[in-house]
Amino acid sequence: MTFAPGVYLDVDEPDYFADPALSNSGAKSLLTSPAVYRDQVDNPKPPTKSMELGTVVHTLVLGTGSRIGVVDADAWTTKAAKEEAAEMRARGTVPVLAHQFETAQKIAARVREHDIAGQLFADGDPEVSMWWRDSETDIMRRCRIDWMMRRRGGNRQVLVDLKTTATHCEAGELAKAVARYLYHMQSWWYCDGAQTLGLGADPAFVFVFVSTTSPHLVRVVELDAEAVAVGKQLARQAIDRFIECTNAGVWPGWPPTITSLSLPRWAMR
Repeated sequence: MTFAPGVYLDVDEPDYFADPALSNSGAKSLLTSPAVYRDQVDNPKPPTKSMELGTVVHTLVLGTGSRIGVVDADAWTTKAAKEEAAEMRARGTVPVLAHQFETAQKIAARVREHDIAGQLFADGDPEVSMWWRDSETDIMRRCRIDWMMRRRGGNRQVLVDLKTTATHCEAGELAKAVARYLYHMQSWWYCDGAQTLGLGADPAFVFVFVSTTSPHLVRVVELDAEAVAVGKQLARQAIDRFIECTNAGVWPGWPPTITSLSLPRWAMR
């Protein structure tokens, strides 16, 4: 199933991920290696347990998403807990331990109680999917926004992305996460889609970070113009690589050469 350019409010998650249009996560894989991207498309990986906790938090905050199943056990070490979790995953349900579900509820409550984050999630639509043609190359691109605020009057269109972190949301730690996980590319990718589809000339992309570690601090972040510009450059590299590999029908890994490595600076010290 493929989608025409537009904004969709009711696309099921499996249908979204099955679409061949290039996504931001796919672009990130291409920057690592085209072979990695091809493998992820052909052999989708199941979510890890840490990813499942983030999924539960998303569902509780957004009010929609994956089905959640609570396993009444202290850990995943028992045979009964493992079997129950496997049965849930087979049904498309995200399993979570009882104490983890309590933690997820606390995390979601912190987001809702936050002066700014609570307002961001107060009025809008969750899990909004968008497809559009890239203005420079005409390839189809897509994204799925955690939350799209409803515009009021002449206000900017605001796109919100919820992210969990094991840190206490210190600014320096979040900056490292942005650089490591290419969140600055995501910011440009989503805003470019919103602008192309006519949702506003200057849409805003806001991250809501919440700590999975008590006391579950919350921080709302908007990246500066310089960071977004770097994200755009990375996205353009990924798009060019996607087109080159698609046309050639070849998705290479690392070059067949011998690489010389040095120790990292911390190891030298």
